[in-house]
Amino acid sequence: MTLSQKVQSAIVLGSLLAVAGVVPASAQGNDTTTLNLELTAGTRTITSDASATLSAVAITNILATSTGSVPDTTIVDTTGSLSGWAANVKFTNLVGATTASKIILLASDVTANFGTGDEYLRVTPSGQTTVSGNSTNLTTPTSQVTITSLDTVAAGGESNTFALISAALGHGNGTYTVDTGIEIDIPAYALYPAPTNMSLTAQNYVGTATFAVS
Repeated sequence: MTLSQKVQSAIVLGSLLAVAGVVPASAQGNDTTTLNLELTAGTRTITSDASATLSAVAITNILATSTGSVPDTTIVDTTGSLSGWAANVKFTNLVGATTASKIILLASDVTANFGTGDEYLRVTPSGQTTVSGNSTNLTTPTSQVTITSLDTVAAGGESNTFALISAALGHGNGTYTVDTGIEIDIPAYALYPAPTNMSLTAQNYVGTATFAVS
């Protein structure tokens, strides 16, 4: 068989295979693989400084005010829920470190409790910072808020809750900080009015601020 005849035979064979639907062994196909990646939920936490010091005040014949702050309370949300959250703080009365029967009262509902209209505790959230995450749809109260009630006039007396910072639904994944400004008024002569008639002594007083996020 001549070369021309061999070429013609190959062409005829290729045509017959194509008509018959036979794919030559050298032909290539393709396929796909589905990739799955799951993001698992983290946690939502709030942390604050272990202690904070308010300014010292002298016992005088007029109202005196102690000021201070708890800076950079940190909220971290890695839940991936985008359900939003709200951070807040509440306080206890300040108890004498030496004489525990002496208590700095934080109640502002003193018309009912003490017969005056003085406000003994004021809180001002400020300094909102987005460390990482989405800074939109966050709310921080800008005006000073005052305590409205006290569970009991005692060492365990606890304030109402003060709003600090919140994230709206659909937001909040990330890390955020907020400062908590505090002002506490001490009555003239450190004397709380009737019906308690309680005079404070010169000593250090200790209470707690409890921060929470939900």
